[in-house]
Amino acid sequence: RSQMSLFKVREWWSARMGIGEEYDGRAVCVGNLDNDPEGNNKIAVGSFQGILRIYSPQHREFKVEDLLIETELGAPVLQVEAGRFSSSSGISLGILHPRSFAVITLCGHPGTEEGAGSFYEIKPVFEVPLERTSYNFCYGPFGGERGKDFVCIQSMDGVLSFFEHETLVFSRVLNNFLVPGPLCYLPRLDGFATGNAQFEIDCYKYSTLAASAGANVSAGDSLTAAKKVQEFWKFNLGEQILDIVVGRVSRGLGPQQFDIIVLGEHTIVFLKENGAMRVQKHIDYHPSCCNVFTAQEIEPGGANQHLIVGCFGAKLLVYQ
Repeated sequence: RSQMSLFKVREWWSARMGIGEEYDGRAVCVGNLDNDPEGNNKIAVGSFQGILRIYSPQHREFKVEDLLIETELGAPVLQVEAGRFSSSSGISLGILHPRSFAVITLCGHPGTEEGAGSFYEIKPVFEVPLERTSYNFCYGPFGGERGKDFVCIQSMDGVLSFFEHETLVFSRVLNNFLVPGPLCYLPRLDGFATGNAQFEIDCYKYSTLAASAGANVSAGDSLTAAKKVQEFWKFNLGEQILDIVVGRVSRGLGPQQFDIIVLGEHTIVFLKENGAMRVQKHIDYHPSCCNVFTAQEIEPGGANQHLIVGCFGAKLLVYQ
């Protein structure tokens, strides 16, 4: 359900980026990027011009010390995520370029007690070249690996490539592919949700993808001749799929239940774990993206997250 509010969102902090630079919505992430013992979050933003900036907002107004580091990576930044991508147990940054995937760490060097002389630096962990031009990626403990995040990269021609750190494990071709779209990892299912050219949401289990004999593809292979992979389930949305996220927004969810939230051009659909529809809401605005965030208080029935939707009308809509 949604609730209309008479109050407006008040801006707490903002920073002006480089003049003439362009950005994608996936090229920003928030997390404890430097593994701060106090758990303070930082903001990482990458641009198509290959500039990576990391901020640590401290006050309501932007101050120059909020910018921890600004560096040129040498290739356009398509997506930035924070996870356990390296063999170490700490958080690192995964950066997707059109033809490579890089992992870096942010290291802080303290100065005096007053903070003078402190500085940050970026240390590269590894960078792997990609056989195909990339579009986006998702990450998680694929196959039940604890304490590690593996990466699934979707290419512009509909191939999913799975990496365990810097090692390519296997690649699979998506069914009914035309153009790339949202890609979401479902931890409880150990599966992946994405859209196809028939306006359907396909769900693939990681175990099925890994065990599909003869479905692996390499550079130069014909994608039309590649063996198709069996979906775990599919759902016909009937319109363009703009975004897919996973969370716990619906009321009455059990401890092991979750929502697969699909944002379409005219609807928001909440799916169950088996692909059945839980809730459908028609919308009268033009959405652009969505995400979930943890509520301060747990709602009755186990729901503890809200859904936030951005639209091209310069509005943010929050649903609970």
